[in-house]
Amino acid sequence: LLEKHQEQLEETVQQRTAEMREQKETLQAILDKVPSAFLLLDENGYILSASAAIQQITDHSPEEVIGQQCYQIFSNKEICQNCAAKNPSRGEKVSAFIETQTKGGGETAFIEHISFPLSLHNQKLAYLEILTDITERKKFEEHLLQTERLAATGEMSAVIAHEIRNSLTSIKMILQLQQEKNKTNESARPLEVAAQSVYRMEEVINDLLR
Repeated sequence: LLEKHQEQLEETVQQRTAEMREQKETLQAILDKVPSAFLLLDENGYILSASAAIQQITDHSPEEVIGQQCYQIFSNKEICQNCAAKNPSRGEKVSAFIETQTKGGGETAFIEHISFPLSLHNQKLAYLEILTDITERKKFEEHLLQTERLAATGEMSAVIAHEIRNSLTSIKMILQLQQEKNKTNESARPLEVAAQSVYRMEEVINDLLR
């Protein structure tokens, strides 16, 4: 009876172990498909595990980063100043900051770091850090900002052009009246030159408004 009970217990343990392994593999597979990289750090800031996306962000494989600290794989110790793993005084707060990197060829990359504390099953303190390459998003935001600036410049240009055109219309009318009065005297030629200049400016303004 004791042997039978032991066999059942061993079978239960094996089944539970297999279930836990399957759950872990499923979770890892899900994390590996997410564009953001997930790092699990111990209480001293050493990496316990990493998702596949860390390869695209740091050029290091998940296996290579385990046992290292973040600044070692990023070659930048300054990032520790903003990390929850290096600032226990933050308590349960989430820390977030954006790191600027210079890639090969001089291109700038922006990496968003989000980290927060959590408790593992053995009640040990750990930290989860989520790394996301937001370079494309930053480029889109900059493009959007530039587009807004251009739109504002266009609106301002249109207002200025309308004001200039109104003033040119007044000047043109005055010159035309003066030309009618001074057709035969020496003032005729200078008035004609001035009127032609106004006409050219008026064409430029109309082109701008179009």
